[in-house]
Amino acid sequence: TAVVFPCFLLALDLGLARRDLSPRRLLKEKTPFLLAAAAALAWGVRAQILSGSASSLARAGWADRFAIAAWTPGWSLWKTAVPAGLSPFVFVDWRSQPGLFWPMAALTGVLLAGLAYAARRRARGAFWTGAAFLAGLAPALGIFKSGAQTSADRFTLLPAAALAVGGAFLLRRLGRRACLAALAAAVLLAGLTRAQARVWRDSVSLWTRAAEV
Repeated sequence: TAVVFPCFLLALDLGLARRDLSPRRLLKEKTPFLLAAAAALAWGVRAQILSGSASSLARAGWADRFAIAAWTPGWSLWKTAVPAGLSPFVFVDWRSQPGLFWPMAALTGVLLAGLAYAARRRARGAFWTGAAFLAGLAPALGIFKSGAQTSADRFTLLPAAALAVGGAFLLRRLGRRACLAALAAAVLLAGLTRAQARVWRDSVSLWTRAAEV
């Protein structure tokens, strides 16, 4: 997850804070973070290989990995908007479970189309918020496959932070009524968070939930 931190900084600079700096200046600022991210990536991949958690191409081929990459953004966006039925272990087989796979893959397509539209309309805030959301998902897209799961509820936490920051900037522009509506939604989500915290209370409750879902 540390690998994508420089992407979040760039999204803040270019999309939300609207800092009009030259590419050279931006790159110079981010160089220490990019170096740390490169080291984290190398160590993370090596640790997965040495621990035996990395999936080989024999276990998960490129078709499976690209299917996970197509499914994950839509599923993560949906679970961020409707955080119900979460589980620490989610498995969806794109071959045998098309009814579960294709709706989320279609939502990924809608997300990418929205990004393209935002870029065309030069809506910098919307584009870079969406880009940061996708960047936050990069470790969970399955290209570097680790474990048997397709995804997990915890994988949505980092990309959801990008949506939260972008949403805060949007609420500032929309005014008081929108902020009051967002406050009401936050109260509702706080209740769901309290219920989810009980799932994560201990190992028994966590994996009982995984077996049920």
